[in-house]
Formats: sequence, structure tokens, C-alpha cells
Amino acid sequence: MSRHGKKTMFIWISLVLFMTELLFALICCRPVIIPRARLRDESGINSTFPNNVPAQRNPESTARELRVILSFGNGEL
Repeated sequence: MSRHGKKTMFIWISLVLFMTELLFALICCRPVIIPRARLRDESGINSTFPNNVPAQRNPESTARELRVILSFGNGEL
């Protein structure tokens, strides 16, 4: 076998071994390499997730609610 052929065989064997090791690692160690996504708690215990941000309110309804609260505080209701 020529020197060029030995180099080609070395590269192919190395490539196949690397792919085999990678496949083995992905199959056997998948939970460590790619952790599962946790289900988000809907109880609001952890409010750091973007889904727990309250929806924006309509400024007109907010102003109306504020007037009601202020008038109730003055005893005008």
C-alpha cells in the first residue's frame, strides 16, 4: 500500500471512530448533554419567566378604575 493510501485509511478510520463515539455519547448521555425542558408552573411561584408578565392594559380602563378607587377613598360612592 502506498503512503497516500495509508494516510487515506487513517483518515477514514479516524472519522468512523469519531462518528461512532459521537453517536454513543448522544444515545447514552443525552439527558446530560441535552437536558429536557421543564414544564412551567402556572401557579405563579416563579415569576421570572416571560409568560408570567401581565398583559398590557387599556389606558382608558385603567384611568376609569383609578377614578373609581379615588372616589371610593373619599367616601363619595
